Amino acid sequence: MRVLWIGPPAPWADALGSVEHADDPHDAAADLVVLVEGADRFADWLRRPRQRPPVFVVAATEAEEDAALRAGAEGVVSVDSTPEEAAREARRARARHAGTGSDAELYRLMVESATDLITVSDASGKTVYASPSAQQQVGRPAHDLVSGPSLASIHPDDRDAVLATLAEGFSTGEAKSLRFRVLTPEGETRVMESRGRSAAGPDGAPLGIITTRDVTDQVATEARLTESRARYRTIVRALPDVVSRLAADGLVLDFHVPEAFATEFPAEKMLGKRLQDIIPDPLAAKFLDARDRLLATGEVVSYDYDVQFGGRTYYREVRMAPIEGGEILSMLRDVTALRENEAALERSKAELRALATHLQDVREEERTRLSRDVHDVLGQQLTAIRLGIGWFGRHFSEDEAAQARLGDVRETIDETIRHVREIASDLRPGVLDDFGLASAVEWQGKRFEERTGTGCRVDVQGGTEPPTEVATAAFRVLQEALTNVARHAHAGSVAVTLVLGAETVRLVVADDGRGFDPERVGRRSLGLVGMRERAGAQGGTLDVRGVRGQGTVVECTLPHHHASPDGSPPAS
Repeated sequence: MRVLWIGPPAPWADALGSVEHADDPHDAAADLVVLVEGADRFADWLRRPRQRPPVFVVAATEAEEDAALRAGAEGVVSVDSTPEEAAREARRARARHAGTGSDAELYRLMVESATDLITVSDASGKTVYASPSAQQQVGRPAHDLVSGPSLASIHPDDRDAVLATLAEGFSTGEAKSLRFRVLTPEGETRVMESRGRSAAGPDGAPLGIITTRDVTDQVATEARLTESRARYRTIVRALPDVVSRLAADGLVLDFHVPEAFATEFPAEKMLGKRLQDIIPDPLAAKFLDARDRLLATGEVVSYDYDVQFGGRTYYREVRMAPIEGGEILSMLRDVTALRENEAALERSKAELRALATHLQDVREEERTRLSRDVHDVLGQQLTAIRLGIGWFGRHFSEDEAAQARLGDVRETIDETIRHVREIASDLRPGVLDDFGLASAVEWQGKRFEERTGTGCRVDVQGGTEPPTEVATAAFRVLQEALTNVARHAHAGSVAVTLVLGAETVRLVVADDGRGFDPERVGRRSLGLVGMRERAGAQGGTLDVRGVRGQGTVVECTLPHHHASPDGSPPAS
């Protein structure tokens, strides 16, 4: 083993190997360097174990031993050591150096490959080492940071803060972190984040070991997020709704409660607790059902409930929507006014339907009375007039001119009687009252065919006669439907189906005419409106289906028994 000996020889020197004496240890070809004195003179060289052979120091005192080890020597022996002790320590020094070199190489790779900037600074803030990532992080090469003025790249407004944090870290020995700005050679400002702590250097002097990374984009993102959250808070505070952010298990993460709901939902009792654990059980069941539907479908869900305060009922509507991260946004709104208005509107509609039904009943009664008066009074009077004309005809049988004139009068009277009967039938067909709905429908079909020339087939099924008001409503719907066919359909034929069930009456009128769009025409057609009103007044339904060029179908279903339009049961 080739040994390079620096300093006065020791008695056991030859025990180490082939010894060469020299004044300078910078000979990397030696297998071992022995320093008898001057370890402090070669401190910089000792701190570079990868660039030198293993070093063995001969120390006279314990202080020299400590200084040698602190400086980086791999082995220390006393001048008074035996040759065996010296040889053993030499072997250990070489072994330690081999391990140190391996570890140093690993540390070097870690530091030089790190994306974060790693620097070593002294207590004055001067950088004594900078890793190669300096160019990427601060826009300057590493040697500029080491050779340039202290803190030269740091923004002037932030230098005092950096120095103060550095001084505090050296003073306390605690880890510190700080964000500050740096200026690149191009004049660009970047935001950096540094973390570090102090450690004793090879010579015992404190050094700051610092990692730094560019957080410019992160800071911009955080600013946008802060602004977005501020907007969110502003919007939420302006809402009259209770807004809450929930975890999937119902845990309340955030809660905004307007003053109007403060008593019902005290925020301090909601945050950090599961919603289903702090609301009444019936409401909790609704919430859990809605939550499960939301988690299963990923769609917005809602539910309603009501509460009692001060003897009054208040109505609430809750809508829940999924948001990022598996969380749930819940919005609770007071819909009391809306529900009360809806109830008032329904009552108003019911009153209007009741009024319409009453007017229809009054009109039907009036038509029945007029039909009876026209048929009985006018019919009888016209018949009496015709009999009187007959008397004149018998007494003036020889007067041809009188006979001709009387014949014209008789024809006029007969035509008037026919018109009176038609008017009476139009007002209220006697067949409906005398023979029932089935006969009235068949009669109306034949009459329609005679008047219009359009074929009309009537099919009657069942035999249960409905109540009078139901029969009247069904017959009036049939009349209006056939009137619409005659006026608008240009149909070649009509099929009428009447089903007299035990509980309902079903009437279907289908033509093969030109058809129409019920959605566009229905709101403007008083005939359709009238049919729907008649059906609705009896608790029934009216469905109109039409396709242009393919005809129209009117279907009416009426129950035998129904509640009155105001919600009360029918009068007996």
